[in-house]
Amino acid sequence: MKETVERLVIKENRFDSLKVVEIIVSSQKGKFRLNNLLPQGWIFVEGNKPIHTDPERKRIQIPQTQKDKKTNKEVPFLSVPGNTIGLLHEAGHAFIDEEMSMDDIELDLYLRQKMNYQSLSSFTQVELKEYVRLVLKAEKKAWDFALSTYSNLLKMGFNIEPDLNKNDLKSLAARKMKSYPIP
Repeated sequence: MKETVERLVIKENRFDSLKVVEIIVSSQKGKFRLNNLLPQGWIFVEGNKPIHTDPERKRIQIPQTQKDKKTNKEVPFLSVPGNTIGLLHEAGHAFIDEEMSMDDIELDLYLRQKMNYQSLSSFTQVELKEYVRLVLKAEKKAWDFALSTYSNLLKMGFNIEPDLNKNDLKSLAARKMKSYPIP
């Protein structure tokens, strides 16, 4: 039996159109809920933006679909190799966010938004120091969490990325880390 990763909408809130999502990995060993890996009070929800963590609402938003780079057609988000490890990366951010003060969360968000619209050369020395302290360290910790959790799930008999091997996943994490400019 090939491992599968299923996405189930388990609850829909009509007031704010929130769709809570259950992520289940199935293998010969049985089923495992990836939701169990989140900090207490956190949930996966369906969203229309790229995957991201929302620490104020304790949610990780997951798109239902994304465009396949080869065919340019919409495909289920979790069917794309690398996206399930991305969920674990975001779960790592959830744990990091739980440990951060609200001031640091707001500063992290400010620095990430500034980085999206400007280059690091526009940062002050204080902003650069905080960027390294908050953003780069958080990204590394989140990828470490994802890869460690992946290894633990493999030992339990659950392969969340059946189309990729451990070296592929380490390379993916390294490429993602390199996408962040280093001052």
